[in-house]
Amino acid sequence: MFETFGPEGLQKSCGHAEIELGLMEFARSTANNKYRDQAQPFIERHGHRTLPDIELGRVYGQDDTPVRERTVLVGHAVRALYHAASSVDLAADTKDTELLAAVERQWENSVAARTYSTGPMGSHHTREPFWR
Repeated sequence: MFETFGPEGLQKSCGHAEIELGLMEFARSTANNKYRDQAQPFIERHGHRTLPDIELGRVYGQDDTPVRERTVLVGHAVRALYHAASSVDLAADTKDTELLAAVERQWENSVAARTYSTGPMGSHHTREPFWR
């Protein structure tokens, strides 16, 4: 994995940001930063058009705007929240205040208008998107 997707490998990410969460948790549980270091490029590659075009558009998989430039959570709600959670984990572990500030900004701009009173986030049951 490290050679395939590391700095010299394929410059791609997954449209469903689960691997980032898994790598961050695995890094913490094993105290081995190589897993965190692999999560970082996956987190940073979102928004740089590494995913193929799909009918639902790039915003659906957070591949339209880099995480540090995004101002609000958009696209598929679960994917957006997975990406935000792994970004916060990375920022906390590496003391990356710029990344943390970017995700805090997205959260602040999203939570009041895109959270149901019962707790869930998102806006529609069909394809689970946040509305723009």
